[in-house]
Amino acid sequence: MELLDRYLYAVRAYLPPAQQVDIIRELRENILSQVEDKEAELGRSLNQEEQEALIKPYGHPALLGLRYAPNRYLIGPLVFPAYWHTLKITLGIVAIVCILLPEIALLTGMRGAIANPVGSFFQIAALTFAWMTLTFAGLDYCVHKFGLLENWGKKWEPRSLPPIPKGVAAAPRSRRLAALISTVAVGAWWLLALKYPFLMMGPTWGMIRLSAVWEWFYIPFILLVLVSIAQRFAELAWPGKKAFALAMELIRAGGGAVIYFLLVRAGDLIEPVRTAAAPGADAFAGIYNTSFLIGMTIAGLVSLGEFARALWLGTRRSGGEEAVAQCHS
Repeated sequence: MELLDRYLYAVRAYLPPAQQVDIIRELRENILSQVEDKEAELGRSLNQEEQEALIKPYGHPALLGLRYAPNRYLIGPLVFPAYWHTLKITLGIVAIVCILLPEIALLTGMRGAIANPVGSFFQIAALTFAWMTLTFAGLDYCVHKFGLLENWGKKWEPRSLPPIPKGVAAAPRSRRLAALISTVAVGAWWLLALKYPFLMMGPTWGMIRLSAVWEWFYIPFILLVLVSIAQRFAELAWPGKKAFALAMELIRAGGGAVIYFLLVRAGDLIEPVRTAAAPGADAFAGIYNTSFLIGMTIAGLVSLGEFARALWLGTRRSGGEEAVAQCHS
């Protein structure tokens, strides 16, 4: 049963890794038993509509798979993978920043600018953990309060199941969902931080500020975030259709490389606030500008590499499709 294989493949992505094999085996046996009983009753094999009628009562793959997930007290199993994925990435970025800033301070001769990098990391990490946990807990509450998952499941039809990927398998659906939520969360934070810089600068806000250069790049950043979200949504909703996601990746990576390299050449991105209440503002501005210079250069090179990779994949895909067309002609 090809439809059953597609259904179980979709369910697998939502199951705990240690239990996937046993649960899938049990589900397959149960559904095949119902199929055999129905076929014996009708005296023939089931058609497509009858197979769908047997599978649909089991529910959307996400709803069925999440029933086997371990209980979470604050954030439920639907939202938790996205929360955990985003938290790890964000804390990793915080750790890298806290490691690099003291080194930059030493290289630039501003040794007193960062007194306690370890303490700074734990302070920022604790604040990040608290806000992110509250945000995702609120998202989980809304999902259950307004029955978003149940409403989504009611509209689901087995025939909408994507085919099982051939060759290189697509990433598990839970991971693709986490990537989409992470992209939305990080993109929203970045756009908010450009409008409310204290979200980015923390306790140094008031001593330094964003320069006017950022105003020229705000709309391009909005477009870049929207394209990134469109790419992640395409990867989640249509894993078998690569063309649109690849086009979005080309736009995102190419546009990102242009923006990052323009920012590198734009001059100082951070300005000191020279007041009596802000001693050391010049030192902090220098550290941030050097950090942005390094960070934007690295981001530009990474985006350039992603653009080249996406261009190569697109060329190879077009070449493969053209060869297939020639074979059929």
